[in-house]
Amino acid sequence: MHPKVTTIATVSDFAIRIQVPGLRTDAVKLTVEGGDPQVLRVVGNQRDGCGSFETFVDIPAGFDVALGRAYYWQSVLRIDFQRLNKWPIPQFK
Repeated sequence: MHPKVTTIATVSDFAIRIQVPGLRTDAVKLTVEGGDPQVLRVVGNQRDGCGSFETFVDIPAGFDVALGRAYYWQSVLRIDFQRLNKWPIPQFK
């Protein structure tokens, strides 16, 4: 199975949406593999033995993977990462 993956980057966060109907939330594993860019690896299984999936998503620089959060609602697994520096630091001369 190859789920549909959508990414959205805003001023404050980076969201990953993975469309997985019938996901067994107790059988999902999220790992971040280091490097530049960092890569999110998502592995999971669907209910009723409908299949398993594995997908990889590049996480752009500047997002805090340590504070990532994930939730599943209406067949979509969403993973959010906050931007490390939401506001530019003013430079004074």
